[in-house]
Amino acid sequence: MRHAGSTVMSTRPIFVVGSARSGTTLLQSALGAHAHIAAPPEMYFVTRISSLADYYGDLRDDGALGRALRATLDFVLLEPLQLDEEELLVEAKGGPRTYGSLLTTVMGHIATAWGKRRWSDKTPWQSPAAVWELIPDAQVVHIVRDPRDVVASSVEAPWIEDRPLELARAWTRFNTSAAQQGAAAGPSRYHRVRYEDLVADPRGVLRLVCTFLQEDFDGAMLDPAARRESGAIVDVAAPWQDGVGDPIDASRVGRYVDVLSRRDRCLIAPAIDREMVTLGYETLRRRTVITGRALRPLELPNDVRRGLTYLRLRRRMAPHQRHAETARLLATGLQRITPPPQDDQTRRSSI
Repeated sequence: MRHAGSTVMSTRPIFVVGSARSGTTLLQSALGAHAHIAAPPEMYFVTRISSLADYYGDLRDDGALGRALRATLDFVLLEPLQLDEEELLVEAKGGPRTYGSLLTTVMGHIATAWGKRRWSDKTPWQSPAAVWELIPDAQVVHIVRDPRDVVASSVEAPWIEDRPLELARAWTRFNTSAAQQGAAAGPSRYHRVRYEDLVADPRGVLRLVCTFLQEDFDGAMLDPAARRESGAIVDVAAPWQDGVGDPIDASRVGRYVDVLSRRDRCLIAPAIDREMVTLGYETLRRRTVITGRALRPLELPNDVRRGLTYLRLRRRMAPHQRHAETARLLATGLQRITPPPQDDQTRRSSI
């Protein structure tokens, strides 16, 4: 089947990847506004499910399949979708008994219910390699953003506790690895965009994304109302996703100047300098990088604490222990995002 102005109508899964606070939700909401693409909220499927395959078990077993499906749906960001577990279990039993197929069943069900032909998944920090291990023919759109703005946005987010230097290192590790994996996968499976280019020329960048996805460009992708209704934005994450439904503009580019202290801007410079150039950003001032190196010894106590935490999380755990630790970390993060519930009396007193 074909449609005007395009090639064969694709049904390949789409994955938006990127570090947290890089514009992944903005890009996901634009894809979700497209007439052919369903873009539900992030599922953390790799983190919560497929990376814990030794906990859930071999999906060729009906019991293991049921447990994995139940856990997939038991996530606060998916609650508004009201997915039918029994119906999905019947579908899952009829398909290949793999974790990639389980995700495809759930996402395909959502796409069909929303009248869409294909679907897009978005979860921060999800590597392209993890995506292709699940679904080899998936198309990955990798969005990168100036790490200084990523760090600035992250330190303002209540669910992120890492210090600026830790955030900068994480940005470098993730994007270096993702770019290398994408280069190895080739242009039919991997496409990279910069946040700054997207907000400067949303129509042009989204046209290129659609070309990569073998889709015609849909003007609704630029419509704030269509993006708000796309399904990618959830109430539980407000106000942290509120701006995603606004007209796309460059007002948040360079905001790090007002958020990060000069000390922090210098401190993170050595960690991001080389990769920024590789990804097309400006070369940092040498004085800033040199000052950052001189400040590094002051971070030694934080490095030690971070190292001890890393070793604790990396220690050999039984499958049920890793499952419990993953659930705890996700629950802690979601609690920081979600505003506390108010009873009627408290709500009236605050009006």
